[in-house]
Amino acid sequence: MTLQNIRDAKTFDELKPAIKLLCDKMQIMTYGEFTAYKRTLESQAVKVGSSVKALNDYAEQYQVYGYETNKA
Repeated sequence: MTLQNIRDAKTFDELKPAIKLLCDKMQIMTYGEFTAYKRTLESQAVKVGSSVKALNDYAEQYQVYGYETNKA
């Protein structure tokens, strides 16, 4: 998923693959790549009517459980 794909997302559900990508690949990304993905996700989450908290909650449950638990 590219940064442009994230910018083109219209719903929070369309952002979920990018959140998972960031969670899975953050250890091998450069700091610049990580920051670009993180900031783009945060700004797009707000644009689609969600919040940074919802984004962080989803990322946290994905990292802890490895799947969507519907707690976010």
